[in-house]
Amino acid sequence: MEKKKIGPVTLLKDSYLRLLAEFDNFRKRKEKEVLIAKELILKEFFIDIIPVLENFNRALFHSQLDNNFQSLKKGLEIIYNQLKSILEKYGLKEYSLLGKDFDPKYAEAVGYVETDKVPPDKIVEEVGKGYLYRDYVLKPAQVIVSKEKQNPSEG
Repeated sequence: MEKKKIGPVTLLKDSYLRLLAEFDNFRKRKEKEVLIAKELILKEFFIDIIPVLENFNRALFHSQLDNNFQSLKKGLEIIYNQLKSILEKYGLKEYSLLGKDFDPKYAEAVGYVETDKVPPDKIVEEVGKGYLYRDYVLKPAQVIVSKEKQNPSEG
C-alpha cells in the first residue's frame, strides 16, 4: 500500500479547519455562559422582588377589608421604599435636576416657562424623575426649563 504525501497546502487547510472548529466551539461555550449568567442575575432579582409583589398583594387584600386610607398610604410607602431599595441594590439610581442647568444628556424638556426670577436654562420643575444604571441614562428626567421673559414690563 502506497503512503500518500501530504503537501503544505493540505496541512494548512487542515490546521485552518481545526482552528475554525475550535473557535466555533469556544463561541458557543461563551454564549452559553453569558446566557447562564443572565439567568442567575434574573433569578436573584426575582428572589428579591417577590416579597414586594407579595406585600402589594397583602395591601390590596387589606384595602378591601378596611377603608382606612391612612393605613393603606403607610403600607404603600413601605412597599415603595422596599422596591426602591431593591432597585438601588441592582444599580438603579434615581436623580433630580431641580434648580440645575438644563443638560439634554440627562433631561428632556417637556415645557418652558418665561420668568425673570430665575436665570434662563435652569430647571424649575420636574415632571418625572430621571434614572441611571451605573453611568447610563435609562430614562432622562422630564423637566420644565426657565427661559428669559420676552416682555419684562408685563406681569
